[in-house]
Amino acid sequence: MNKIRVNEYRDCIRHIWNCFMLPRYNETKDWGIVDSYVKIKNELFYSMVLSRPEGGNIIDFEFGSESYNIMVEISNSNPTPALINREIGVRYGYWDYDEKFIPPNSELLFVDFFDWDQCDFIDLALVILKIENCPSHPELNGRYAILECGYCNLQFRL
Repeated sequence: MNKIRVNEYRDCIRHIWNCFMLPRYNETKDWGIVDSYVKIKNELFYSMVLSRPEGGNIIDFEFGSESYNIMVEISNSNPTPALINREIGVRYGYWDYDEKFIPPNSELLFVDFFDWDQCDFIDLALVILKIENCPSHPELNGRYAILECGYCNLQFRL
């Protein structure tokens, strides 16, 4: 996956929310604005990141569901700091599991970009992912984690 396209996408949706949708949400507290943003964000991901030059999409994808077709690749050979959920299979709640690092040989599935408060100014500097397989720490398998975008790249598995 082209990292430039992913970063352009993050810049675009961050700008749309922070400059145009957040002020309207703050005026009205209308959750319909948040719902509209999610639709816009999904459509832009398809058109800016997943689209092929010749037309069509590379894969189907829905934010919030882990994708076996979009892998998160750790960009260095060292264990990477992460916030790991204390519960297996839970994408919300407490991100305070005892292990604080993800080994570089882990199989990680992309879920979404993340900010702590979706109804405030967003930076989208974090990725939420699912630890699908971690050979050196199998107790991490099935847990969701939050990782800084600078530590990873998104890759297609076709």
